This record gives sequence, structure tokens and C-alpha cells, in this order.
Amino acid sequence: MSTLKKRLKNLQIVMGGSIVFVLVIMAIFAPLVAPLDPLAIDVPGRLSPPSAYHWLGTDALGRDVFSRLIFGTRISLMIGVLASFFGAVVGVTIGIISGYYGKWVDAVVMRFCDILLAFPGILLALGIITILGAGTFNTIIAVSIFAVPIFARIARGQAMQVKKAEYIDAIKTVGASDLRILTRHILPNILSPITVQMTLYVASAIVTAASLSFLGLGTQQPTPEWGTMLADGREFLLQAPHLVLYPGLSILITVLGINLLGDGLRDALRPRGR
Repeated sequence: MSTLKKRLKNLQIVMGGSIVFVLVIMAIFAPLVAPLDPLAIDVPGRLSPPSAYHWLGTDALGRDVFSRLIFGTRISLMIGVLASFFGAVVGVTIGIISGYYGKWVDAVVMRFCDILLAFPGILLALGIITILGAGTFNTIIAVSIFAVPIFARIARGQAMQVKKAEYIDAIKTVGASDLRILTRHILPNILSPITVQMTLYVASAIVTAASLSFLGLGTQQPTPEWGTMLADGREFLLQAPHLVLYPGLSILITVLGINLLGDGLRDALRPRGR
């Protein structure tokens, strides 16, 4: 049974890592992978089905769907990674401070997190976007803000456990500053669960960003992004179903790959699993 579990964990990491690796390569080398200009308009060839020239067909303006999907990978991954990173930086910072000092500091930070968590992620992002305005950069800000309380709670719980260790007391007796304890001794010991959560949140951020773009509040035209492609294709669902099918599959495969990788890392980095 133990051997089977290890094989399943390795299989998750291999499968998820392979999908993510391919997506990253496509995003980095999008100009080389995409056969056509994703912004090139060809009105006479609009709504064409998949063919030898347009592998996945064309959209309502005659733009190549496959090329737009490739460049959309770059936008979606960028939003997901940056939102997860910024949310983790802010959340982990206030989380370890809250867990280390406790008392009124912990109470203030946790009540702030409770307020943010009281709103569903997409509703909170909608509210922030409404204030900041539509756009890719504002989408990153909106999605990362919702990630702050998630990372803060994880960091707080881990920091509360680590600060009780005997070596922390020993470090304090030799005069180590709180900043040194937090950055050199507590933070490195809580990076495993933070890394796993960052990986998993990338998938959630991609879905949220695509939802905002689908509603017209995220990335704007003519920038190729999966959510905007879904929004444009819904008007031609019966006439040209490929406009909705391929962006939807792209989101599905990306989220599946990231979640597989995150689940595999979580099991592999779990202390009792070693």
C-alpha cells in the first residue's frame, strides 16, 4: 500500500509537471509556437472551421484561434503566477507577524482576514475591479488581494507552531532580534505548505481572471485571453462551437495540470509522508 501511494504521488507530480512545463514553454516561446499573428484580422475568413491553415478555425474577426490560444496562455499564466506571488508575499508577511507576536496584533490581523474571507472570491474581485477599473494589471491586484487572507492564515498557524520550538527560545537568549528570528528561522521552516498553496492558488487565480474577462472586467480586447475568447464565442455557439470549445479546454487542462502538481507536492512535502 505504501508503494502504491508513492507511485500515485509520483504520477501526479509527473503528469501535472509535464502539463505545466508544456504550458510554460508555450507561453515563453509564444511568438515562435504560434503559426500566425493573433491580432491579424481576416474578415472574409471569419468563423471558419478548423482547417490545414487555421488549425482550430477563426473567430468572428477572422483571427486564428490557435495563435490566440497560445498567446492567451502567456496572459493567463502571468496573471495566475503574479497574483499568487503577490498574495503570498503580503499574506505570509502579516501571517508570521500575527502568529509570532500574538495578542492584539494577532486579533487585528485575523479580523482583517475574516472581513476579506466573508466575501466570495469572485465577488470581492468584482468589487475591487469596479473601483480600480478593468485591465490586466488591475485583475492581478484584485485576484491577489483575495489570496492575502488565505496565505496569512496558513503562515500564522505554522508560525505559532514553530515559535514554540526550543531552539527559538535558545536563539532569543543569545540576543537575536525578532526580525532575524522571523526571516532566518521561522520563515524557512514554513515554506513547504506555502509553496504548495502558491501552486494551487495559481489555478484558482486563472479561473477567477478568466471569469472577470468573460464579464468584460478583466483583460480587454484585442489582447488574446481565454476569458475574453469565451465571451466573444458565446454569441456564435451554434454557428461556430470551436470558439467556445478550445478556450474552455485550455482552462480545464491548465487547471487540471496545476492541481495535479500541487496535490503531488503537498503529499510529497508532508512531514509524515517522509
